[in-house]
Amino acid sequence: VSPNLREAATPAYFTPEARESLAHDYRSVADKQAKLMRAVLTRDYEVERSKEFAQHGLMRRIKSMARSIDNVFTLLPPELRDIPSREECHDAEINIQAFVFNTFGATDNLAAAPRRA
Repeated sequence: VSPNLREAATPAYFTPEARESLAHDYRSVADKQAKLMRAVLTRDYEVERSKEFAQHGLMRRIKSMARSIDNVFTLLPPELRDIPSREECHDAEINIQAFVFNTFGATDNLAAAPRRA
């Protein structure tokens, strides 16, 4: 079966509107990451330990979260029509879990990095 015929016979998981929305949101990740990282780096901290939590722990987590999003979109793009392999699914699961745990960690970094003592 030619790829074009197989594609036409296999319905997409997402509607065209949902795929466009996902693509739009995905394209905005790098800009949002840069904006957030700039805000963290340019913020005034009265407590050196707070600055360390924000500029090291939080920054690392922000980068890891953006990378996890990139990896999931690469492994399982919204326009995918074929069933992904078990390895692709497992790799996507690993990246989704990494994103979730980095979200918890980022919250912890923020809690440990008050602006004032």
